[in-house]
Amino acid sequence: MVEFLKSPAALNRLGMGSWIVTSDVQQAAMSKFSFIYERNTPESGLYCSVEKALINADANLFGTLMQQAAQDEQKRYQLRAMIVLAIYNNFFSRNMACEFYKQQEACGSTKALAFNGPESTAVQFIANGPANNPGAEELLALFSKQAYEPGCDIDTSIADLLVNVLCVALGSPPESNHLYTRIFRPQVLSEISCPGSDYSRQNKDCGFKVVNGSLTNDSKDIMENNTICRLALNVMTWASWCWPLLLGTKQQHEEIANVWSSPRLHFLNYVPTESNETGSKIKGFIPQMRAYILRRVIAFLHMLNGEEKLALMHGHGMHYVTESLLLLWKELLKPNRVSRFVYLIPLISYLIQIAFCICRTLDLRTRKPSKKQKHMRAK
Repeated sequence: MVEFLKSPAALNRLGMGSWIVTSDVQQAAMSKFSFIYERNTPESGLYCSVEKALINADANLFGTLMQQAAQDEQKRYQLRAMIVLAIYNNFFSRNMACEFYKQQEACGSTKALAFNGPESTAVQFIANGPANNPGAEELLALFSKQAYEPGCDIDTSIADLLVNVLCVALGSPPESNHLYTRIFRPQVLSEISCPGSDYSRQNKDCGFKVVNGSLTNDSKDIMENNTICRLALNVMTWASWCWPLLLGTKQQHEEIANVWSSPRLHFLNYVPTESNETGSKIKGFIPQMRAYILRRVIAFLHMLNGEEKLALMHGHGMHYVTESLLLLWKELLKPNRVSRFVYLIPLISYLIQIAFCICRTLDLRTRKPSKKQKHMRAK
């Protein structure tokens, strides 16, 4: 069926030329925000303009977009996310750097985006393109040149997921969500609460335990213990923890590792235990941390794929988390939004907000898809 939908000649013979599906679109249906390939959404027009400016190295159009960012805070946050997405989709994932953006940044033309130092480092990480990193351990391998070479079996949709999380963090006010702090302020985890953790809402890995194939439930008020909601939230949260160990210098990674493994926080309790039990060949605490965190992302995603309710609707965990992130991002950008994620404040209202976005995604899955959506999701 997929090969049929990829064949222009076969479709044209049947008068179905408009149904053509490319490999990029098929992947987009799972791990890309829908406005990237469905060009009739409110966000798609802006995203198309960003893509056009970057692909064509159009300094005039890019300048117009920067003027919009300077005049409108909401538009600035949208552009911050969309620029990273467009660079990733059109350059990074094609094993290239985005020289145009790097030039614009060097000459100060991106000032209106108001990226601070750590945020700029994250954008540069994407704009520089994949690193040549043969033999890299799991997390680093996702963002290596080798991952995009023909014949490589690395699942780069996981990298798509991590970039989506990064874009939501960059594309919304820092205090509006829990993803930003985990990416850009990892040293303060001991001072803040953790959505999704059933260990007194603390940032500890033992707050995300799985026993006999099910999430533990010591905190009864986590999204009314809705398993699908909790798993989707866990995927997002652990995906955000990947970024501090991807960005920055070796010294910064060591500082983060010291904080995360300190007696005060003791965030990653089981890293040494798991490495010993699994006979991991990964040497060094920081590489072991990277592998440990990424495996949690993949494990929770795998559990989500196995959820019966999602399976009955022919849902896919990656697609579900992706669209939940998109709805959350839209919610975070709403004007005069009351709910804010603030240090040391109970997270009930924030969890309700996330649960609404995740459950809304589930509701959308039950609707009859449009003809365009059907053939884009074709298998």
